[in-house]
Amino acid sequence: VGCGQDSIFNHLDSSILGTIVEPIESLTTSQDLGRRLPKVKVINSLFEAVQVGAIEQAEVVLLSSILHEVYDATLLIETSSSFLQPNGAIVLVVPNAWSIHRFIGERKNIIANLNEQSDTQRKMQQQQPVYSPESLTIFLDTCGFDIESLKTFFPKLSSHPQMQHFLDS
Repeated sequence: VGCGQDSIFNHLDSSILGTIVEPIESLTTSQDLGRRLPKVKVINSLFEAVQVGAIEQAEVVLLSSILHEVYDATLLIETSSSFLQPNGAIVLVVPNAWSIHRFIGERKNIIANLNEQSDTQRKMQQQQPVYSPESLTIFLDTCGFDIESLKTFFPKLSSHPQMQHFLDS
């Protein structure tokens, strides 16, 4: 859901079956996904607007870096679960309130506390609070989900502007 500028399917075997739901058509057409990935269906729509039955039930729904950008996170999770096969899984990737760069930002008074939205988050129109492992667990529990695994896998040592500066230079 929400493939962005580089769909996960660009990095998987081209024989894999799947569906990309992305509301911004230019993001799917610029990657030429339909031609390069003949077994991947592309739907340009908000996920919440896709009718059940329009796509096959999925083993996995990937919500990578999107949960914090939607106005109604509960609706996105509920929609995702309606497209899952029995015993299917939702894989979430979210910013971590307990990341190293947020601890440093708090220490340097860039943010007042770990849960505060940063200027970059406001600029990126992130609607939801920053999730900590604890708050994400509580959120998913209220949505009726069990968590199989919860991990921090990318130690982001610098802020977004610093990382962009490093990349540019």
